[in-house]
Amino acid sequence: MNTLNPGVIIFWLGVCVANSGLDVSYRFTMYTVCLLFVLAADILKVFVSDKIRHKLTLTNVLWLNRVAGVCMIIFGLALLYQVLFGGGDFSH
Repeated sequence: MNTLNPGVIIFWLGVCVANSGLDVSYRFTMYTVCLLFVLAADILKVFVSDKIRHKLTLTNVLWLNRVAGVCMIIFGLALLYQVLFGGGDFSH
């Protein structure tokens, strides 16, 4: 499913360009390992989604959406604070 995602295609194009100066055997090994990790993660997602299917009721999904929304708002406010004031725990 991620294969046709334009963001993924642009990301891998950037990785290819950034590593174009490296040895061919190193690039082949790196791409193979990366693709195996992606494949393993996708297979793991399939198995986990099958295990939690019965727990995903409408109430639980609404609760998860609200929690995710609150987390994104907090993260956005922290980023906005960093940009506007340059303070906080994010500075180097």
